[in-house]
Amino acid sequence: MSEALDKVRTAFANLSSRERAYVGAAVGLALLLVVYLVVDSTSSGGDEAQVRAERAGAQVEVVSRLMAELNEVQGRLVHVEERIAKQGRNLSIRAELEQLAKDSLVSLDAIDPQPSPSGEKYRETKVQVSLKSVTLNQVVKYLHAIESAEKMMLSVKNLRINARSDTSSLLDVRFTVSTFEPV
Repeated sequence: MSEALDKVRTAFANLSSRERAYVGAAVGLALLLVVYLVVDSTSSGGDEAQVRAERAGAQVEVVSRLMAELNEVQGRLVHVEERIAKQGRNLSIRAELEQLAKDSLVSLDAIDPQPSPSGEKYRETKVQVSLKSVTLNQVVKYLHAIESAEKMMLSVKNLRINARSDTSSLLDVRFTVSTFEPV
């Protein structure tokens, strides 16, 4: 190593003053470039770390929101499962809908059972309800009574409302109602 350094010193000494100035300037520029690269990589590493920290903070916020939503959904699920367990077994969806129709002053045209798959924990029972020549007020009152029934947890699905051609103030309504019971 010292031999190589001696050769460089000898070669530098043999250069003219103008050549020494050029070599000195080139070495100086090379040193400045090395210093710049070291400083830039250190500072950009800090910037990169800050960007990563900000991203991680944003991800933590998203996860926190998702956890809050999950807790809310789980709370609602527990409430629904408690209502299903509370309603007991062997309640007739047909009898309940007929009683709610009577209370709402609605005349039922038909209640037809619908096929529904059975799950692992709960069995769904579905019926299709038909109402003919009813007012909008009667429909709203009946649907509200179904959705807020105390004895059974009922849910209205697939609602279809058609205006009658013979009178514009009356409607024909068809919808599906479902309930669940433990298997």
